[in-house]
Amino acid sequence: IGNNKPIKLMNYINHIEKLLKKNAIKKYLPLQAGDTLKTHANSNKVFNVVNFKPKTNYRDGVEMFIDWYRRYYKK
Repeated sequence: IGNNKPIKLMNYINHIEKLLKKNAIKKYLPLQAGDTLKTHANSNKVFNVVNFKPKTNYRDGVEMFIDWYRRYYKK
């Protein structure tokens, strides 16, 4: 479930690089068929139905996922 706040892909990638202390190998290409310039989920209906709204921002969520992954795979 999204949190109604769009995030730029490069912000997401930069944060992952920072946490991993590694630079991603990026290959910038022209837009491909089916690529979108912007996407943004409106999750208000699901919030009302399930009575839940996410409180974790993407930075904390990515950090928690990387921590979990490292523990799970013991890396």
